[in-house]
Amino acid sequence: MEYTARALETRTWPSEADYDDGDFDTYNERRREPWASLPRDTILARLTAVRPRLLELAHRLTAETIREDEPWGWVYMTLHGHYLDHLAVIEPWTAELRHRQTDGDPFVADPRATDHADFLATRQPARDA
Repeated sequence: MEYTARALETRTWPSEADYDDGDFDTYNERRREPWASLPRDTILARLTAVRPRLLELAHRLTAETIREDEPWGWVYMTLHGHYLDHLAVIEPWTAELRHRQTDGDPFVADPRATDHADFLATRQPARDA
């Protein structure tokens, strides 16, 4: 959030050099705490709270700015593409959803959440240790 606001103010967009020369695994590992020790519900609440503020910043970008390489790459990765970097985490979750559906497919209601709000309303309580 802060780096996006700073980029809008300065027109200097982050580059790979700002993140261990593109070694994002090393960069992320150094920043894993406190996230790794936070309860899941706390993480979800923080991410849910910051997304509207980030979208507000993104809406301030002009079409001309978005068409420039540096801003577009940053906006895309921040709002959409970053999920692709985490498929190793997301794919086992989706595999579990498919497994749950296989038993009765197509005669049992699909257990998957239809959207983020449905996911939050229907998920099992966190098992935080």
